[in-house]
Amino acid sequence: MRSRYTAHVLDAHAYLRATHAPPDGKQGDLAVASPTLTWTRLEITDTCGGGAGDDEGTVEFRAHYQTKNGAVGVHHERSRFRRVENRWVYVDGELVRPTPNPSAAKVGRNDACPCGSERKYKRCCGR
Repeated sequence: MRSRYTAHVLDAHAYLRATHAPPDGKQGDLAVASPTLTWTRLEITDTCGGGAGDDEGTVEFRAHYQTKNGAVGVHHERSRFRRVENRWVYVDGELVRPTPNPSAAKVGRNDACPCGSERKYKRCCGR
């Protein structure tokens, strides 16, 4: 996971393609770059499996970024990996939506979404 994050930071497209396992097992096209984002920090929040004796693993992470116009955001994902020929490859991932905090101030429909997406709450997590 950390090596793939570093590859995103460095725009190392070949490495990202080489460590991606499409569902059909064939090497495929993969959109890997966003010229409007600068990745600033990686937080690993949870792992399951992925040890020396495992063939599969899951990593939950938050990748922090900044856009060209200075706005900040967070990409929060739970990713699945598997070992293929003794190398870990990315299988797929699902976005993690923030869980509401009942003690936090209520977010209005037209307020910015607290997940950091830069969208209105009603168009993001408030659906």
